[in-house]
Amino acid sequence: MAEQANIIVQIRDLQKVYEDTIAVDHIDLDIMEGEFLTFLGSSGCGKTTTLRIIAGFEEPTGGKVLIGGKDVKDQPPHERNVNTVFQSYALFPHMNIEQNVGFGLKMKKMPKDRIRKKVEEALKLVRLEGYGHRRPNQLSGGQKQRVAIARAIVNEPRVLLLDEPLGALDMKLRKQMQVELKHLQRELDITFVYVTHDQEEALTMSDRIAIMNDGRIEQIGTAVEIYENPRTRFVADFIGETNLFSGTVLSQEEEGVYRVQTSNFTLPVLGEGLEVGETVSFTVRPERIFITQPDQPVDVVVEATFKEFIYIGSIIKSIVSLADGKEVTVTDQAGMEMRFQPGDSVKLRWQTSQSLVLRK
Repeated sequence: MAEQANIIVQIRDLQKVYEDTIAVDHIDLDIMEGEFLTFLGSSGCGKTTTLRIIAGFEEPTGGKVLIGGKDVKDQPPHERNVNTVFQSYALFPHMNIEQNVGFGLKMKKMPKDRIRKKVEEALKLVRLEGYGHRRPNQLSGGQKQRVAIARAIVNEPRVLLLDEPLGALDMKLRKQMQVELKHLQRELDITFVYVTHDQEEALTMSDRIAIMNDGRIEQIGTAVEIYENPRTRFVADFIGETNLFSGTVLSQEEEGVYRVQTSNFTLPVLGEGLEVGETVSFTVRPERIFITQPDQPVDVVVEATFKEFIYIGSIIKSIVSLADGKEVTVTDQAGMEMRFQPGDSVKLRWQTSQSLVLRK
């Protein structure tokens, strides 16, 4: 993303209501020129509806969308200087690849030689040179998706909208296409607004991620900001794997540090503006917890019982149980020596800086 980027899309108090269902609930958001922004959330959270409103395929119930500083309320999709790539590809089966990619330019009555040149450039960008005379049914899923992207970028939109474009691909191809899409976005230097329910996809590709829940944006920030400092219980639980605890504030130890009593232990946590007696939730990531003594100093110790470990390729996931039966997950790199057996008494250790109070 460019350092001195300008705002390309402004969303102001955006709302969309279907009968009794609130799909988009008063969203405000600025999307920067040249940014890769991802709407991330589970099905029904409002991310695709928001994208379709930006594209012009849906009319908002309230609020407005500005593209390039202009309100696009009365502009049809083809006049908004945006293009959309769908999961379904939506290629014309009776046309070859060259005709599919150049279709929009033909509708604009661009000269044939100019269309041919632009189509060649677009196919080269998506690494499909020489495929122009093939039909869609002669291509793999990944190649079809590249054609759909080429058809969108050949029109030189200021904003490219992508609605779960990799959802139909197998896992290996999907990961490959994630890297290719990010490289393509950087090469084109245009704004990508991406929709997915896949958190790893969002973390891999995005400059910023807007996490949506029940039609609202719960949090927006970089992948690091959201993972390391989730603001809400929903965000902490949705992004990555985490251990969530609840407890009561006993006292304030120092600025930004409070002592909290859970059903199993008392420990210091990081937070702001908490009151004694207040019930709070806090999170600790599995990779920040150690079952054995780490090399670095730690100041939180919790007694537990080792239950099992699960080998998952590059990591080992250990499950331990606290006194009240609550399970805690600890992860470590595969290859570490496993020194515990089910039923062993163990101690969990982590630093206070890894216990983060959530706002709600």
